[in-house]
Amino acid sequence: MLKSMESANEAARNSKKESLTPSHSLEEYVGIYENPGYGSVKIQIKDNNLKLTYNNIEYTLNHKCYDIFIMKVMDYYVISVIFNYDNDGNIKSVSIPFEPNIKEILFKKEK
Repeated sequence: MLKSMESANEAARNSKKESLTPSHSLEEYVGIYENPGYGSVKIQIKDNNLKLTYNNIEYTLNHKCYDIFIMKVMDYYVISVIFNYDNDGNIKSVSIPFEPNIKEILFKKEK
């Protein structure tokens, strides 16, 4: 299991596109995002950074590139958190691969 977590993280750690500015203001990412099976995640701004709260645990989202942020879960496990938008450019959901062996979990932004 640990081996699969490490290999799933290799792409997130080794991406070549770093330090580009987000395509939206931080305020546009803020909100409550829902998934019927996993519940909700809350995105807010604290100390000029995006923070993601899930199951009462707060994680800092560090910008990677475009609408992709990195969330460090443990010292050896980082997750790429990807924000998705609609045809008008509004943030509509966030994809988070909480489990390394399954597809990303989609959380839809509440209105």
